[in-house]
Amino acid sequence: MSPLPAFIDPADKPMSRPQDAATLAERLLALPGFENAARIYCRSYLLGEPGDEPGRKLMHQHARYLTAFLLIRNYYAWRDGGGPPATLSLLKSLSGLSRRHTANLVSALRAGKLVEDEAVPGDRRGKALRPAPGLIYSVGRSPLCFAELADRLDPARPPRGPRLRQEADALGRLVRASGDYVAANQSILAAFPTILRMTELDCGYEVLLAVMEAHYGRNNGAETPPLSHQTLSRRFGISTSHAGNIVAALKQRKLLELTPRGQFVALDPALAAEFHRWCAAQAAHTMLLFDGPLAGQISR
Repeated sequence: MSPLPAFIDPADKPMSRPQDAATLAERLLALPGFENAARIYCRSYLLGEPGDEPGRKLMHQHARYLTAFLLIRNYYAWRDGGGPPATLSLLKSLSGLSRRHTANLVSALRAGKLVEDEAVPGDRRGKALRPAPGLIYSVGRSPLCFAELADRLDPARPPRGPRLRQEADALGRLVRASGDYVAANQSILAAFPTILRMTELDCGYEVLLAVMEAHYGRNNGAETPPLSHQTLSRRFGISTSHAGNIVAALKQRKLLELTPRGQFVALDPALAAEFHRWCAAQAAHTMLLFDGPLAGQISR
């Protein structure tokens, strides 16, 4: 994927530094209610949003997700000022997909009414790609759930989750701000190799969250769906063989132990620790966005 262009001047909209986020993440991780907040994040993410199913299925593949993320970021960077028109040509130049696959994805999003064309002022032929709310909530599902995780971990702050759930534009601006941070620094995901590997598998992140949900259920004596290939296939709309491949990726590294029927037995503590550090890093990232470039823009 091409490096993200910096659409903002950091002097105009202060951007946090990676070391600030790391310090805050360590503080969040030490909070006594952290594990329960991470459990609620998993459950909220897996429930999704009403009506976002078409977009969610398109987003199961990581490269498609990143391209749609860029589409949203490009649009709000342009709409709010500072960025070039959010055209298909711009998206093709930034996407990790080929130019043809990027165009095909946009065609599929248009067919699903997840993207619309918007006129570019001063350019009679220019068409910007405007993400529909369904696409914003599909792509922004994880940022939204991490914002709610941040709300739970620091209840003294004004809660942002309710407004993000009510206003697609607010969530779109959170996606844009997160993209600006990545452009100025690097992907947060790079520091979490197992999480990264799971996101690279079609629907792998969803299966990972189902595994974590089972882990928390075991710790709390709660019943959770089995992790059999058939159950995962039905739950996430993937083939049983692919579900098996995702589970095998964890079992082969001895990160997950299941019964022959897919009942949860144990999770490697190293994976649980990596997932908690990932959640803390994302919550810290979100908090610093709200205190920096999004300060005063998104509240209750």
